[in-house]
Amino acid sequence: MQKAISAKRRGDLKEANQLYIDAATDEDVLVVDYIWGWFKVLLLAKNFEEAQLILRYYHALAVSKNFMLRYERELDFEETSIQECFLTMSFDAYSVFQEATDTWPLRKEDVEKKISLFGGSDYWNSYSLTAEEYDSFIRYFGYPELYGSTDWTNRLADDKINELENAILSGDPSAYPKLARLLYETDKERAIAICEKGIDAGDTNDAPFLIAWLTSKDGPERAKELYRFCIDNGHCYAAANNLGTLVEDDDPERAKELYQRAIEDGNRLIAARNLANLVRETDPERAKGLYRMAIDAGDKFASTFQLAILVEKTDKEQAEKLYAESVEAGDHHSASMRLAMLVEDDDPERAKEFYRMAIDAGNIRAYSRLARLVYKDDRERAIELCEKAVAAGDTDDGAFVLGWLHEKDSPEKAKGFYQLCINNKNCLYNAPNNLGLLVQDDNPERAKKLFQMSIDAGNRLAAARNLANLVRESDPERAKELYRMAVDAGDESSSAFKLACLVEGEDPEQAEKLYAKSINAGNSNARPKLARLIHKNDRQRAISLCEEAVSAGDTNDGAFFLAWLLENDNPERAKELYQLCIDNENCLDTAPNNLGFLVRKEDPERAKKLFQMSIDAGDSYCATNNLGKLIEEEDPERALALFKAAADAGNPSAAYNYIVLVKRVCPDKETRDVETVMSKCPKKDRNDFGTFFMPSDRDKALSIFEDCIDAGDKAYAPCNLAHMIVDSDPDRAESLYRLSLENETHDSATEALIGLGLLLEKTSPEDAEDYLSSARERDNLQDSINFMVDYYDSIGSPLSERIRKAFGQSN
Repeated sequence: MQKAISAKRRGDLKEANQLYIDAATDEDVLVVDYIWGWFKVLLLAKNFEEAQLILRYYHALAVSKNFMLRYERELDFEETSIQECFLTMSFDAYSVFQEATDTWPLRKEDVEKKISLFGGSDYWNSYSLTAEEYDSFIRYFGYPELYGSTDWTNRLADDKINELENAILSGDPSAYPKLARLLYETDKERAIAICEKGIDAGDTNDAPFLIAWLTSKDGPERAKELYRFCIDNGHCYAAANNLGTLVEDDDPERAKELYQRAIEDGNRLIAARNLANLVRETDPERAKGLYRMAIDAGDKFASTFQLAILVEKTDKEQAEKLYAESVEAGDHHSASMRLAMLVEDDDPERAKEFYRMAIDAGNIRAYSRLARLVYKDDRERAIELCEKAVAAGDTDDGAFVLGWLHEKDSPEKAKGFYQLCINNKNCLYNAPNNLGLLVQDDNPERAKKLFQMSIDAGNRLAAARNLANLVRESDPERAKELYRMAVDAGDESSSAFKLACLVEGEDPEQAEKLYAKSINAGNSNARPKLARLIHKNDRQRAISLCEEAVSAGDTNDGAFFLAWLLENDNPERAKELYQLCIDNENCLDTAPNNLGFLVRKEDPERAKKLFQMSIDAGDSYCATNNLGKLIEEEDPERALALFKAAADAGNPSAAYNYIVLVKRVCPDKETRDVETVMSKCPKKDRNDFGTFFMPSDRDKALSIFEDCIDAGDKAYAPCNLAHMIVDSDPDRAESLYRLSLENETHDSATEALIGLGLLLEKTSPEDAEDYLSSARERDNLQDSINFMVDYYDSIGSPLSERIRKAFGQSN
C-alpha cells in the first residue's frame, strides 16, 4: 500500500493502480482498508468508470458485512445508525456522490471543487476536468434526466423509456415537455418539435414555456407570444417573470405589471428581485421591500447585495450587515468589494481583508482599491497590485491609479497608463485631466483637448479650472466661462478667486462677491485682493481684511497692503509690516522700496540699500526713481541713469525728474538722450520736455506743447505755448493763458497771470494791473519770473525787460 501511495505522489498513476489491484487479490489482506486510496488514484487518472466499480465493490462489501453482523446478531440494528444505502444491494452512484459531498447540481466547477477537497492535499489544488472528462464523470455518477449527453436517451432504463412512450401514447400532454427536457441541451430543435406536439396535445404550461425559453434569444417575438399564452392560461409564476425581462427595455411599465403578477403567483424571489431592479431609481422604498421579499424567499446572494447598495447612503450599519450576509452566502467577488469600500475609512485593516477576498474571487478592480489603501505605507506594494490589475486586463481604475503612482518618479510611464485608460474609454473624468497636466508645458494644445475631454465626461471642476488657467492669457473670455463652470461645480476657493481677478476691472461688484466667496471657502489670498478692491470706498473694512490675513500668518500680500494702508496713519506699524515681508523674502520688488521711502529722511543710507534691494528684485519703475532722487546731488550722472531706467519702465515722474536734472546740471545734454526718455513718457506729461527745447528748438517745443494740450494738459502746456506765441499770435496766447488759469495749478497760474498782465497792458491796462497784482501775491513769483526772463533772454525777446520792469527788478 505504501508503494502505491509513493507511486501516486510521483505521478505514476498506472503503477499505483496496478499495486492496488495486486493488493486486492491478496487473500491475506483486508482490502477494505485500501478502497479510498485506490479511489483517489482513479479520480486523479480521470478513470471514472473504474472509480464507480470501486465504489460498487466497497458498497457490496459494506452491505455484506452488515448482513453478516445482523445474521450473527453481533450488532443491534435498532440502536445503531447505519445509512440506508448500506442496508440494500441497490447501488446509486449519483446518490453516493451527492450524499458524500453535499453537491447539487453537479456542475463541472462544483465537481472539480469537491474532488479537489476530497483529495485533501496541495497535490489536488489544480484538479480540473475537460469537457469530455466531465461528460465521463456524469455518465457514471450523474442522472441522465438531469445532465444531457448525446446518447443519454439510448442509455435510459427500458422502463423509463416505456413510461414516457406510454404516457405520450395515452395522450398525456405533460409527457412531451418532460421528454424535451431530456434532449434540449444536445438536440434543441428536436426538443422544440416535441414541445410543439405537446401544445397540440393540450399542454398550456411546460411545453409553451420551454419553447419560449429556448427561443427567447433567437426569436424573442415568438417567445413573447408563448409566454402570453402561458399567462392567459393561468401559469404566471415563471412566464410572467420571463416575459417581463423581454419587454422591460421597451415597455418598463408593462414589465412592472408582469413582475407583479409573477410575485402574486408565488414567484417571490426572481420576480421580486427583477421588479426591485426596475423601480429602484423611481421608487427606492418599494425596491427595498421587494429585495427583502426576495431575501426572505432565499436569495441571500444577489438581492442582499442590491439592497445593501440601496441603503448604503442612509443606513451604513445596515448596509454593512447586508454586504456581510451576501459575502457569507458566497458573493466574494462583488459584495466583499463593496463591503471593503464601505468600511475602509473606519477599519482599513478589515477593508484590506475583504479586498484580498475579492481579488481571490477574480475581481480585478479590487487590486486598485487595495492599492489606494496601502500606497501611503507601502508604495511599492501599491504599484505591484496595480500592475497585476493591468496585467489581468484592467484598463480602468487599475491603469489610472498606476499612472497616478508614477507621476512624480516616472512621468513618461504615467502618461502611458493614462493614455491606456483613454484609449479604452475608461476614467475619462480624470485620466485626460491628469494627462493634460503632465503635457501642458510641452504641448499646450494637446493639453487643451485633454482638459476638454474630461469636461465633456463631467469633470466640470478640476478640468475646467485647469483649462481656464491654460487659456486665461490668450482667451480671457473663455477662461471666465470655465472658471464660472468650476465655481458652479463647487470650486469656490481657487476658481472664484481667479475669476474675480479677471473681472474686477469691468465688474467690481461681481469681483467683490467672488473674493468674499473665496474667503469663505478658506482662500486666505483673497483677503488682500478684496481689500485692494474696496479700500477707496471702505478703508476700514480693507484694513480689517488685511489684519485677518496677517493674523492668519500672511507675510506676503496681506502684510504688504496693510502696511500701505497704514503709511500715513501709523508709519511705525507700516515699517514693521514692510520689514516682515522682507524678512520672509516676500514682495521684495515693492516692500523694500516702500520702506525705503518711509525712512529716507531719517536714515538715507538704509533707504539707499532698500531701494537697491527692490531694484535687484526687478523694480525698475519706483525704486530706481526714488534712489535717483536720493542721490541726485551727490551723484547726478548715476541719478540720470536711474531716472532714465524708471522712465523707460513708464514712470512719468522719473521722466520729469530726469529732465529737471538735465536742465539743472547738464543743459547741453544730447537731445537724442532727452528724446529717448521723452518717448517713454505719455504725451500728456511731456510739458517739461517742451520747456527743455524752448530755447533751442522752437518747432519741437511747439509740437510737444500742442500734443500735451491735445492729450489733456490744460494747465502747464497751454501756459508755455502761450509764452512762445505771444508775439506771433496774441489772441490765441490770451485764450491759452486763460485756459491755464481756469485749470489752475500752483506753478502755471503765476506765469499765466504775468503773461496776461503783459499782454493786456495796452488794450486793458486796468485788467493788466489786476493780473500783475495777483501775481505779486503768489509765493512762487520769483521762480516764475526767473523762468520767463531766462526764456525770453535766450531768444532775444524784449519781453524779458518788460517783466523786470513790471516787477521792479534790474537786469
